[in-house]
Amino acid sequence: MAPRPQDGRAVPADNYLPVRGVGTLWETGRPPSAEALGTLVGRTRAQLLAALDAPRTTSDLARQFEVTLGAVSQHLAVLYGNGLVSRSRLDGSVLYRRTSRGDELVIGAAHPSSR
Repeated sequence: MAPRPQDGRAVPADNYLPVRGVGTLWETGRPPSAEALGTLVGRTRAQLLAALDAPRTTSDLARQFEVTLGAVSQHLAVLYGNGLVSRSRLDGSVLYRRTSRGDELVIGAAHPSSR
């Protein structure tokens, strides 16, 4: 006999059906495409995140990507708020750099087959 339901009645074992999909429970799925990070966070944010492998200022990033300081600041605020970049002061400038969490996103997007 199988386990009893809450009302105490015995249930014959042949009344149980196998759980569907259990064979795929631990599959990780397809690896992300190279464009996946841009789709997830937006193309400009993904480009900024990729460029922050070394400390950079907002002005430097704005010049490189030909966007306004305000736009770069807004993108960096979102990345910072989600723990993807860190910031520090040096001689009156604020420097941004990717965190280890940001590195994981960028590296995973650049090398999707490594997963």
